[in-house]
Amino acid sequence: MSPPSSPSLTTHLLPSPPSCLAFLPPPPIPSPSTPILNEGWFVVGTYILEPAPTTSASSSSFSSTSIHSLDEAKGGSADEVKARRRDYFFTNSTIQQTLPVPGAVLDLHFQTHDPSKGTPFVLVTALSTGCVGVFSFSVAGEDQTAKFGEEWQPLTLSKIIAVCDPETLVLSVALNPLPKKADGGGSGTAVAFSLSDGRVGVVDSKESEVGLLKSSSSAKFSTPHSLEAWTVAWSLFENENGGRGLYSGGDDSLLSKQVPKLLSILLKESNGTSEALSYQSIGSDSKTHGAGVTAILPIRVLSNANDEELLVTGSYDEHVRLIMPTNGRRWKVLAEKRLGGGVWRLKLVDFRERDEISSIRVLASCMHAGCRVLHICRSVEAGWTIDVLARFEEHESMNYASDFLLGSEADDERGLTVMSTSFYDRKLCVWKTSNSKLK
Repeated sequence: MSPPSSPSLTTHLLPSPPSCLAFLPPPPIPSPSTPILNEGWFVVGTYILEPAPTTSASSSSFSSTSIHSLDEAKGGSADEVKARRRDYFFTNSTIQQTLPVPGAVLDLHFQTHDPSKGTPFVLVTALSTGCVGVFSFSVAGEDQTAKFGEEWQPLTLSKIIAVCDPETLVLSVALNPLPKKADGGGSGTAVAFSLSDGRVGVVDSKESEVGLLKSSSSAKFSTPHSLEAWTVAWSLFENENGGRGLYSGGDDSLLSKQVPKLLSILLKESNGTSEALSYQSIGSDSKTHGAGVTAILPIRVLSNANDEELLVTGSYDEHVRLIMPTNGRRWKVLAEKRLGGGVWRLKLVDFRERDEISSIRVLASCMHAGCRVLHICRSVEAGWTIDVLARFEEHESMNYASDFLLGSEADDERGLTVMSTSFYDRKLCVWKTSNSKLK
């Protein structure tokens, strides 16, 4: 039986339609000696829709931030990344900073890092203008926080990396540390991205500017999809060179895996040109999903004393699935569940294995159906199953973006505080789960 919809603790109206959302990641090993200064900070990316111009003026009459269209009726303009802070009870969420960026923000992720080292957070975004945006987010102490808005701006734009022509949308990004080179280098971050023309590619976020598709020396992408490549994700397994393969999902209902032919990094040569990788497909599934593949979450599980990689996928066909990649055209579906809405984004909450039981919680943004907390479980008796632990249905339009804060280990329920948004009505809602204990 599905649980009742959780009530909201508080609801806020955003000034612009939200398309993506992320809390700052916690430190790898929090301790009393390392205060979590990032507690409560989150970033929202927005996408403003505009009607087509009614005059006969050419598109050159508009600024580069106004016309980046999917068609003549829709485009992105005046898009923002908003740094926001909440108190511990989310009773007074306030916009602390608004930063305009050149294009609609379609996806964003923070790079995992240890803030105790004094380095800023790195935020990477997918932009509708054929670019990957890289931002820096600096966390301040209480003395600086008190002066916020006067002397300290946490979010700054580091660089805009052009990865394709401006008429092509970067639909998603995924982060992966670059493998270290023999000289100790390779400390940058490889950013995988998927494009509206069906391609996927990789760029080094350390690059100042990379025009990958503007010359014959540009990167060679794989083109696994005949329609929009909605999502991309890194494999959790490294090859002998320290590189990783890519999974991608497209509007053509295809789920694909590509691997690098050489090293999965980009190298800046002395003459200023960029050398990149070719990716080749080593497998795909075109039979399982009944509509476009919109979300991919790789997980690593122990099976018969060996590690194996499984995929949690979301689709416009309203199903979430647990899939084992194979060499065939139909990969093995271990479990599936219909959620009542297109599954746009998936985020791993936590994962435990003990006594031949695997227990995984996942947060799912389900478009017109609202938000769900899922429990994916493997037992000796039942095999793999997917259940809904919690749901939230107060949104009145598309839920594209959600994130969470996880309770402490001392909390028997390991409860979640969830922040979810809806696009057209511009709602940001905060709610908590119940009965969400891992088995």
